Amino acid sequence: MPTTSQILGLTPQEKAAALFTASGEAGPGRDPLGVLQTILTRKFKSGGNIADLVKAPQQFVANDPYTRAQVTDPNYGTKVHGSRYKQIEQMFENPSQMVQAFQTGQGAEQFRGQSLLGNKQKGDVMFDPKGNFYFQTNPGLAKSLSERLSKGVGVPTSQVPSAEQPQQPVSQGGNTFIVYTGDKEPTDALSNLKQFILDRGLSSSEFPSASTSQTNPYISQMQKILSAQPNYLS
Repeated sequence: MPTTSQILGLTPQEKAAALFTASGEAGPGRDPLGVLQTILTRKFKSGGNIADLVKAPQQFVANDPYTRAQVTDPNYGTKVHGSRYKQIEQMFENPSQMVQAFQTGQGAEQFRGQSLLGNKQKGDVMFDPKGNFYFQTNPGLAKSLSERLSKGVGVPTSQVPSAEQPQQPVSQGGNTFIVYTGDKEPTDALSNLKQFILDRGLSSSEFPSASTSQTNPYISQMQKILSAQPNYLS
């Protein structure tokens, strides 16, 4: 099953920064999920890098004593926070738990600790009675991220797009599809189809040309579909 960081496209440094921050800021029980959903909400709202977000001045005070290099180093995180770091990693990398976190926190962008519990307002969320309270929600973004994670859970890890995976044909139900799993998009669908035909030993003369498409409406329609934007072959 793909992990949360794989589904959301996080770098190893971003993941480590999220775990380090939650280890230092969260209370007991499920409270780390609250901090993690806050971090992800801020990231996908701003489009920024998690490492920059969690090291921004006056934001996550538990990170103040540490450098950016330290909070993005998983070995250092384990050294500082011990087994708690690994426990939070297991919570974070379980997409189902993060879906629940977004459903509970509703994309809360802010939280405060127990020392300010007297300021908690009606509607503010808590993941644990001894943890933080969360507010300033972003339900639309929370729903979007929840749906993205939920869809990702149903996809085998081998089918999650990766830059390292080559282009490969996938057979399904007797039909053959070309699946592009790398970062590079095909620029000419007709050329790709022609190469596909040639790879199977057919004569290049059998590939539809402009002249045959003028006399055969089916070939003409196929060419239109293959040349359409967006490129459905990708």
